[in-house]
Amino acid sequence: MTLTEFRDGVIGLSVFVALVLWWASPSEAELAEQRQQEIVAAQKKAEREAYLRTPEGKTETFMSQASTLCRQDIRARAKYPSKVDFNWIDGNGKRYWMNFDSKGNSRILIRKAGEMMNGFGNMIPFTAACKYDYNPRTNKYSVVEILI
Repeated sequence: MTLTEFRDGVIGLSVFVALVLWWASPSEAELAEQRQQEIVAAQKKAEREAYLRTPEGKTETFMSQASTLCRQDIRARAKYPSKVDFNWIDGNGKRYWMNFDSKGNSRILIRKAGEMMNGFGNMIPFTAACKYDYNPRTNKYSVVEILI
């Protein structure tokens, strides 16, 4: 290969790469649309973060923690904690009430269903209700009752 052939190859490759980059680069309209989508996404994120700082947002955030606490409380009260099987869909639910008492606490009710082993070794169905009082200002909670 001579120097001229090598140079022509490099030039040809450079032109090809430039054409590919030009073809793949977004147009001004696409860039403007992408910027607009980023602005909308940033606004939605800011709104969501602002909502999560409100008492109602804090309560909704605590509900996922309360669901885990309820599962742990049910297992702690079972005769055989390793033999508690929770349903994934049926019999489960969450609900909350804001300003439940004069202190501004929220009342959270978590329902769980499933099967657990009794003293005779049989798996029996259960439905449990866990109630928690949550103070969104202090981020503290207390267990009201666990019914199985």
